[in-house]
Amino acid sequence: MRVLALNIAEAISQGLGLERDHIKKAFGQGWQIMAANFYPQCPQPNLTLGVSQHWDKGALTLLMQNDVDGLQVKHKGRWVAVRPTPGMFTVTLGNYMEELSNGKYKSIQHRTVVNKERMRITVSVGHRPEHDAIMAPAHQLVEKDGGPRFKSLRFGDNIKLQKTIVSKGKHALEALAFHQDTAVMPSQSAVERTVE
Repeated sequence: MRVLALNIAEAISQGLGLERDHIKKAFGQGWQIMAANFYPQCPQPNLTLGVSQHWDKGALTLLMQNDVDGLQVKHKGRWVAVRPTPGMFTVTLGNYMEELSNGKYKSIQHRTVVNKERMRITVSVGHRPEHDAIMAPAHQLVEKDGGPRFKSLRFGDNIKLQKTIVSKGKHALEALAFHQDTAVMPSQSAVERTVE
């Protein structure tokens, strides 16, 4: 799974016009986090969720699942079902990838719903950088874009920030983003207060 994730990261690096191993180097040793989920049949699926809406903190997640629908992504304000394809992985991108790409790739908001008639089984493997890795837009992209879209932050602090912000229903990168109208970053002390 790690080899596959790094191959995808290489393709993304090249797609951004970066060196092939840019993301791999930025990851450092990195982390893999595996979650296995069992969603039993639910007689009233409209009354519950399998997993509530969220954005992943890391770079990318590889999802294996049986042939039962359940994953939904937010697209243009609507929840859209992602149909499983037998023998294939579903890949979602997280906050780390959106920041590194200076907003060219988007962290995807997603959730899981349950099924009235069938059980659903999934195994997801998330890939993250080291906790001490600096989460920052690639400087080559910053130069092309005329500046960074996000403030840099240690990845471990980003995890704390996401727990605080997402509980309020917001995307964690909102706290690190430049203001669109004034192009002013939140101050370091403001970010630190949010993280604490």
